[in-house]
Amino acid sequence: MEKCIHGMRPEFCARCRPQDPQKSQPGSSEPSRAKAGTLDQQYRELLAERRRAQVVVRKDARAALETGYVRICTQGGGRRHHSFNDLDVRTRVVHINGYPFLWAIELILERAPNVSRIEVIPSMLAKLQAMQSSRALALCRERAVELVAGHDRPDTAWEGKENRSPTYDKQRAFLVGLAGTQKARWEELLAMEFEAAQLTARYFCLRGEEYRSQRILGEDYGIAQSMDHMVSMRITAILYYLDPSFKISARSKQFAGMMERRAARLRPFLTDARLREKLATQLGIPALPSGLPLSRLEVYDALLQARQDGRLDRLAKDHENAHCALALRFGLDKLDAPAYLTLEAVGQLMGEGGVTRERIRQLEERALELLGIQEDE
Repeated sequence: MEKCIHGMRPEFCARCRPQDPQKSQPGSSEPSRAKAGTLDQQYRELLAERRRAQVVVRKDARAALETGYVRICTQGGGRRHHSFNDLDVRTRVVHINGYPFLWAIELILERAPNVSRIEVIPSMLAKLQAMQSSRALALCRERAVELVAGHDRPDTAWEGKENRSPTYDKQRAFLVGLAGTQKARWEELLAMEFEAAQLTARYFCLRGEEYRSQRILGEDYGIAQSMDHMVSMRITAILYYLDPSFKISARSKQFAGMMERRAARLRPFLTDARLREKLATQLGIPALPSGLPLSRLEVYDALLQARQDGRLDRLAKDHENAHCALALRFGLDKLDAPAYLTLEAVGQLMGEGGVTRERIRQLEERALELLGIQEDE
């Protein structure tokens, strides 16, 4: 079977399949498309300007300084990092490698009085713009300094301003080419509906979907922007679960171990559906909630125990919103015909105009914490 460079059949690969410019996306509008086109044009101009100046920071940092371009780092030393020493009156453009802390913006404006533009990667800029009151943005406006999305290395940027990981294609090819035991383990995680596995499949567009950055994908799953590192942690944990040769963080390894243990406990329920019916009988309910992921079966069991010993009633009395979110999510208010609801569905039921998926997730996690229920995954 002929495959494209991304390891898929061309007609199913979102990056190879020709896109119809006239085709409108769900929820799109003419103004939004016009705005996106304007931003794309601005970004292309930024990249063109960088190339004209022949700024190749990693190859010749001194040459970059002569063009008025300075790359600073806010990690591994903070405000004392040596890169801040390159700022002077010649500096016109600054790229921040790391989070654009307020102290970093203040230091840049102090040491580079002629700076006209500060670049940060798109995800960092989105975090700043999401803040209701950002002193960093206010300082830039006061000094007429543009704070824009940009990349230190244009060759690693996705078309459309998203930050592309250099390892993305390699990791995606690994998942597409799974075989034998690794493929069986991967399919088992998907069958058990582990959220980390679903998130990983979506991030690598394994069904031909359009690419979504980890930040946007985190929003889809109700993960706060301030916690978007949890998305990366889950993805790398899945890769390590399938192949321990992947180099990942200690937290990701711990998470992979949790999935390993949970999958082992749930495996009998996956292979024998009668065990689920038997469990429902033991729990004293007609059936398990429809739509309940197998990966959350143990949490549901613990919630029914909390209902029996009165912990759930105490939660309802002391933390009404958290109890409401949890009860709706797991169908605890309708045990005769329970249903497991999505974060979005719970949000629509909890308030006029809807409550965000992020807020529902926070309430659910808070409720489980108050009940003393620790979820591995």
